[in-house]
Amino acid sequence: KALVVAAAGKAANDRSGYGVFLDGALGRGALFAAEASGLTIARQFPHDDPEAFAANPTEWPVTQIVKTIANARGDARTPLATRLPEIQRIAAICRAEGRELMVEALAAEGEMTADLVALIYGAGIQPDWWLVEAQPDVGAWKTLGDAVRARDPYCQGFVTIARDMRAGTTFTAAATEPFLRGFVGGRALFGETLRAWLKGETDDAGAVAALAANFTALAGAFDQAVGAS
Repeated sequence: KALVVAAAGKAANDRSGYGVFLDGALGRGALFAAEASGLTIARQFPHDDPEAFAANPTEWPVTQIVKTIANARGDARTPLATRLPEIQRIAAICRAEGRELMVEALAAEGEMTADLVALIYGAGIQPDWWLVEAQPDVGAWKTLGDAVRARDPYCQGFVTIARDMRAGTTFTAAATEPFLRGFVGGRALFGETLRAWLKGETDDAGAVAALAANFTALAGAFDQAVGAS
């Protein structure tokens, strides 16, 4: 994670709009390094781990976005009905502290993300950001955007998930939605490089260079899609 933070800083090159998703458990030092670097931080709330480091968001720097997960899939570790009250509690803390909340909305198999978003709004949860899977087409993106506009026209917007480095066509469809604000690469950015680093096939400097190149390439594809929309 320390290498990822270094690579993100290199890709950003003092430009705004770059950031990382981190947590306070594994790679805790990377969290502190990211805070010092000026990168935007969305920090995963430690669901199901009340003994985790700084499990109470009131102990976090107020600049850190609190990221939660609303997973309606069949393989979810915790059923959505059980998870929602916890997210409601976290949302109340965020409102009281004036900090931003992100909800990762993972719809059930065969269901639309827009329906899950409507359900979460119906539970009284009004996040600043939505993290969502790439939608299947332009129409689905519009339906999702309309679901948010009808309930919170001042929402900061969507961050979409790029599952691989071939996300250009995904970005093209996503860019038709005005609420789109960015993407997260995750394993698409670090998967192959991480495996090579763990095997000793590349050193720290080589890993940082490869990670930064991946981030720059995906950011370029995203900017091109948004510019063309």
